[in-house]
Amino acid sequence: MELAFLGTAGALTTAHRDNTSLLVDNILVDCPGNVWGKMEQLGFDPLSLEYIVITHGHVDHIYGLPSLLEMMRLVKRKRALKIFVGSDFEDLVNKMIALHQLQEHENSFPSKVCQEPLCQGKEQRSHRLWLDTN
Repeated sequence: MELAFLGTAGALTTAHRDNTSLLVDNILVDCPGNVWGKMEQLGFDPLSLEYIVITHGHVDHIYGLPSLLEMMRLVKRKRALKIFVGSDFEDLVNKMIALHQLQEHENSFPSKVCQEPLCQGKEQRSHRLWLDTN
């Protein structure tokens, strides 16, 4: 498994630290700012992404998503992309995609927003993310 930190700041960025985002193999976890550029700086081809996981609906975890999807379209991505989100903000992500008309272009690639499976433990305050990519 390969892990890269694309950003390590909290909600408030600095000149040298972007909002929190991780790249785990070909899975992007959270999508602030210019994750495309950060992936390229690491030598990772952003078109290789298989999945995006948005951990929660706060703006600093999600605001780069429309831009990333548009960049993928502009470089002619064809493969489908799954975007895993929590049920409490699935509607928000779908509205962001619709607002920017990201699926309206004739050369758009398929993307699907899916609710992530949450661990069904006794402690509901600690939502652990389980991602089954099968």
